[in-house]
Amino acid sequence: MSEKGKYDRLALENGVYETRLTAKYAARKPYEQKDPRMVKALIPGVVAEVSVAAGSQVKQGETLLVLEAMKMLNRIASPMDGKIKIVHTAAGEKVTKGQVLIELY
Repeated sequence: MSEKGKYDRLALENGVYETRLTAKYAARKPYEQKDPRMVKALIPGVVAEVSVAAGSQVKQGETLLVLEAMKMLNRIASPMDGKIKIVHTAAGEKVTKGQVLIELY
């Protein structure tokens, strides 16, 4: 954590900069790289329909499930070609933001 008057060095594309890092910055959640094999809920809602089962072959863009959120039906599409490894949800189930819905391989 930064002390008052202490500077930290940040190396960016155009050079090195000195700055004071706040307590809020030091306590932030670290960046987590997206794994295209893990399909997660972008918003909380209720699963209206699941269109695939474990072992199903899917193409990129194919609908995996429909998530109802804020009275809208959101089509969740496959981010890649692959095979369904595990379906972690069922129709009628409430899901939270970031919850893993389907795993591909």
